Amino acid sequence: MHTERGGIVGPAGKFGRASQADAGKGLFGFFALHFDADAAEGDAEFELTDLGNGRGEVKHVATGAYYGVDMTRFSDDLRKVHYLKPSDPGGNEQPWLLRHPASGTKILLVEHAQPDGGQPFFPAPPVAWVAK
Repeated sequence: MHTERGGIVGPAGKFGRASQADAGKGLFGFFALHFDADAAEGDAEFELTDLGNGRGEVKHVATGAYYGVDMTRFSDDLRKVHYLKPSDPGGNEQPWLLRHPASGTKILLVEHAQPDGGQPFFPAPPVAWVAK
């Protein structure tokens, strides 16, 4: 497994950040994640670990919580679909690690099954990974 430090970039080209004060304010009572930082520093610094199976885990350095995204029926507030889960990362906290074919940008993508378990899968809003 390979681990590197960096940040996640989402809406408006801003880096995601969180602090201990955001505990309990996100989806499912997890940490809220805000996309308003200008660099992958301090509260906006993460570690990406490549799990070797096409997926990864993105751990927030300051809180130790895992980046996740949920666009299922449980999350009707777009401001809260991105979050940090304190422990036990599962499928929504283990995004696919994809590379854009032209730019080489690493894209973190979570996809969800339909509520009835059928196809097609549908993606949650992806974020980009920027290594330090």
